[in-house]
Amino acid sequence: MGGFLFQWIANIFSRLRQGESGQDLTEYGMMVAFIAIVVVLAVVFFGEQVSAFIGDIGASLEEWLS
Repeated sequence: MGGFLFQWIANIFSRLRQGESGQDLTEYGMMVAFIAIVVVLAVVFFGEQVSAFIGDIGASLEEWLS
């Protein structure tokens, strides 16, 4: 999956770099790509902890409502 994402982003950048008019669009694309990479890394590293935290909240709410 990581290789596919990297290749997809690289293809977008190569298309955007072809003209001067795409310079601003390239900058926005780079920011979106950076944010996407940060989100993916956060999910990879903290996904289980966040899932457990949300599960604990759900269990607490279920207990409270019962």
